[in-house]
Amino acid sequence: MAENHEPPTATDQATADQRTALEHAWNWFAFHGKQRTDVFQLYLVVCAFLVAGYGSTIISRDYTISLLVSALLLISTLAFFGLDRRNKQLIKAAESYLSIEQARLFHSLKQPSIQLLAAAEQNRQIGYVTVTFSSMFKLFFTSMGIVSLAMIIYASYLSFSPSEEPAPSSVEQPA
Repeated sequence: MAENHEPPTATDQATADQRTALEHAWNWFAFHGKQRTDVFQLYLVVCAFLVAGYGSTIISRDYTISLLVSALLLISTLAFFGLDRRNKQLIKAAESYLSIEQARLFHSLKQPSIQLLAAAEQNRQIGYVTVTFSSMFKLFFTSMGIVSLAMIIYASYLSFSPSEEPAPSSVEQPA
């Protein structure tokens, strides 16, 4: 079998560079996309534990601890929201290159369905609502922020209000 010993042409090198760039952009996109969902899943676990802890401390009347747990929930919400914003920026960086490559492939292959990012941007309306991961995550972060503020207010009220001891039983004991 004869081997091809011809040096690569500029076109061959450009094609190899395009493949490398596309692979790099796709790996970047996949890594940060997975990271974003993994971080959000961790946030859900943190929320579950903190809300359960809050409920437990309210039941046991440890209102100062309830206040600390609810403040920790608010701080966690703000921190995870910041991480999500950053992950979104990193994903968008890859999307900008991938959309250019998809447009190039569309012109080369004459296949409109290869423009996946453009199609995804057009098909995100459900009725009058725009549905994206970002909008759903933002809704959840906002809701948990409001819930944590309500928890802080309630725990503060219970912590700083005069404590009421349970009233003694007024049932008379038989003689």
